[in-house]
Amino acid sequence: MISKNKLKIPQALLLRNLLERQQDECRGLTSSATQIVNESMVKEIPEIENNPVTEVESTKPSIGISGINRDDGYEYLTWPSGTNTHWYRLTGSNSEWNKWQ
Repeated sequence: MISKNKLKIPQALLLRNLLERQQDECRGLTSSATQIVNESMVKEIPEIENNPVTEVESTKPSIGISGINRDDGYEYLTWPSGTNTHWYRLTGSNSEWNKWQ
């Protein structure tokens, strides 16, 4: 194909056409480049929930609910009533309830 640093005319034209096509694709002037851009723009982005509420948060007792004070310095609560879910916090703190695990 290359002899004495010279290309034959058919190979030179072929290389020139390939180079021009690649340059056109980079500039977005050909249909294949446009098709690639359009396909990438069509991809759907999944929706993300802003503030998903976990099961623990939805059943967490409010701060105003009182529990049973014990000698160890903690206040205990079973919430919701009739379940086997237990909560605790420092006695008299009126802070958020922590789930006992």
